[in-house]
Amino acid sequence: MAIRRSAMRGRSQLDGAETWYSFSFGRYLDPEHMGFGPLRAINETQLAPGKTFGDHGQANMEILTLVLEGQLEHRDAAGISSILEPGDVHHLSAGLGTRCALRNPSDHQPTRFLELWVVPETDGLPPAQQIARRPADEPASHQRLLGSRNGRDRSVAIRRDVEVCSIGLAPAEHGSRPIAEGRALWVQVLRGPVTINGHALSSGDGFSVRRCPMLEMTAGSHQRATCLVCDLEEALLG
Repeated sequence: MAIRRSAMRGRSQLDGAETWYSFSFGRYLDPEHMGFGPLRAINETQLAPGKTFGDHGQANMEILTLVLEGQLEHRDAAGISSILEPGDVHHLSAGLGTRCALRNPSDHQPTRFLELWVVPETDGLPPAQQIARRPADEPASHQRLLGSRNGRDRSVAIRRDVEVCSIGLAPAEHGSRPIAEGRALWVQVLRGPVTINGHALSSGDGFSVRRCPMLEMTAGSHQRATCLVCDLEEALLG
């Protein structure tokens, strides 16, 4: 097990966007944190009202964008836009290459969102995108599959054997998730505090688990907790 504390992440500020990097990304380089197997980026961004987060190109990357607070507009290369609400997931399979821009459509409320970048198994496929909406009646206590290889249970279909799920706990609630043999997890705390396998964690902290049969989680006594869990083959970690 290893912990990546929120305060130790990389950080950048540019034109209304403040981003924290769990792994090396762009100009932020940390040789000790280059990724977690095919999971190459976990970037948390706060975007000021009315600001646009780049008009940038991507290729051969699976990109999941999860809205944490506020609204986020995703506009693709064809000019088609979608408004994402908290809990919604946008999946861009960049394939051969495409462009997109992210914008905060509000004139008064900041937006906070998380981006996950996953290296696909095959390069050069046609670009594709999907949206998985958060259920309107989703309780604080939940386990929801956001992304999977086969797109089951209304999750987005990732071109890699990686599962991404959201686990929510009510205040003081305990939850668990079995870890299959040969699998490893990266857990990103979206809302804390939470205790995971005996370790106290806060919002923004990351936690990796290898060769462990169970993920045990307990929310703080006065606040609900939410974590993002990325489940992948341990063999891919090297």
